[in-house]
Amino acid sequence: FFNKMHPKQPFMNTVLAQVATLVRATAVLFEGVVDRFKPTPLKFHYTYSLRDVRRVMDGLLLAHPETVANKDTLVRLWTHETTRTLRDPLMHQEETALFDDLLTPLLARLFQTPWRPSHGSPTDGEGHAVRFGSFLRPEVAARVYEEMAHSSVVNSVAHYLEEYNLSPQGRINPLRL
Repeated sequence: FFNKMHPKQPFMNTVLAQVATLVRATAVLFEGVVDRFKPTPLKFHYTYSLRDVRRVMDGLLLAHPETVANKDTLVRLWTHETTRTLRDPLMHQEETALFDDLLTPLLARLFQTPWRPSHGSPTDGEGHAVRFGSFLRPEVAARVYEEMAHSSVVNSVAHYLEEYNLSPQGRINPLRL
């Protein structure tokens, strides 16, 4: 399904070879989350549905061959999307640790990836946060969903903040970093 989104610039075969594994991993992780995190009166929002699986897949479909050129980047994108969709609603640190205990073996078994998610953001094996977004290049008309390094996020946010502060509303109520 990836190449249908970008017919003029197809994905590398190493990326396409992971599609079936991504689908299987998403299904296994989703089943584990549904089994482990049940709604309660205090956690009534723990109602997971196939819409959550669709949100993970929608995030994967934002990938572009230019920015997801290998298996490792694709796995980082999948990790970002699953944690954003399935882990972010969890309320307590113990629950996010339980989610991480579901995710980590999947990364090792299905993707042969030794990454260990942290309790804040998922991280790669070197401890760098794994984040993706489409706001890093404000000068580009067609936004590209790409991996974000911490320094590039700070620079991009500073740009948007400056742009806001120059607007009429920003002059009245300026924001500071």
